Amino acid sequence: MTTSNSATAQIFGIGSRLSARAAEAILAFADGLAGTVPAADTCNGMILADGNEISAYKRISSDQWQPLLAIAADNPGRLQQDLAKLPRGRVLLRAGEGRAVVTRLALPAATRDVLGQVVRNKVESLAPWPVSEVLWGYRAVNAPQSGQIIVDVGIISRKTATGLFQKFAAAGVKIARFEVGRSDGASAGIEIDVHGEERRQAMRGRVKLVMSILAGAALLAGGYGGYLSYQTAVEAANLDEGIAKVQTLLRNKGDAGEISEQLAAANVLHTRKLETRPVLELLNTVTILVPDGIWLSTLEIDKSTLTIAGRGTQVPGVIETLESSETFRDVNFASATQREADAATDSFSISAVIEAKATAP
Repeated sequence: MTTSNSATAQIFGIGSRLSARAAEAILAFADGLAGTVPAADTCNGMILADGNEISAYKRISSDQWQPLLAIAADNPGRLQQDLAKLPRGRVLLRAGEGRAVVTRLALPAATRDVLGQVVRNKVESLAPWPVSEVLWGYRAVNAPQSGQIIVDVGIISRKTATGLFQKFAAAGVKIARFEVGRSDGASAGIEIDVHGEERRQAMRGRVKLVMSILAGAALLAGGYGGYLSYQTAVEAANLDEGIAKVQTLLRNKGDAGEISEQLAAANVLHTRKLETRPVLELLNTVTILVPDGIWLSTLEIDKSTLTIAGRGTQVPGVIETLESSETFRDVNFASATQREADAATDSFSISAVIEAKATAP
């Protein structure tokens, strides 16, 4: 039987909740980026597909459409030719009652805050197709009054909607908004976001990919920093070990020659420890000294030499600031700079000698 520490369990619980909230925030952010369907009043042209007839309209005012033509839906050659008469701009496609279900519901005003869920339950009984194969939408006709709210509901099979999009795409018309509505072409339609889920999934994938790349970069940067810190800690431990050996010999009064050799080596180690600058100090110094407009891609420390590489617009300023500091000297280009025409920046590699720390006399 295993047991877990209650405090540890609480910490893991908090971490899980924070992770879940972060995931929800990322998904919500992605959904926001995915965008929404354009409003009906931003569309200049409308196509009404009802039964076997296609009608086209152009907008003449905010709530009025002027008929342009009416043709048979089964004549693709004529369809492409006539739809070229549509005005430029966004085109609204509306499926009429001959291809969709349009109904009006009177619901209790108390359902206002959960209207979507209530309508979703109604769709199951109203749709002549399996609910998994339909697209639906609703539009509140009025504000709650007399204890009721009036809602127009539109339902269409996914297959029918997809077929319409493909038909008009083949005719050279890009649909900006899709609705289900009355066949008169005058009353307001009910918005149905045919490709909304596809857009959201695609945007979620992009956001997750970017987050993964950023997380990977952070791990690499953190890993390299951790490696440098580990390397510094190992070197410091070796210095301490050498000093400890001499201290042991002195306490045990060992052979004078051996003590002398160890003492000399210890002095060298001790001096090196005093003069060596910690890696984190060097990283912090470089971060402060590098001017704006410079991006570093690599940073290497080999004993007493620092080498940095990157790109930017003020490369000479890097040498000047490093040279003026008390931490570095003999700052020079490690290789010739190269102009990046597309980015209007220079790529560079600079090396510098790390000055030893001043030791107290």
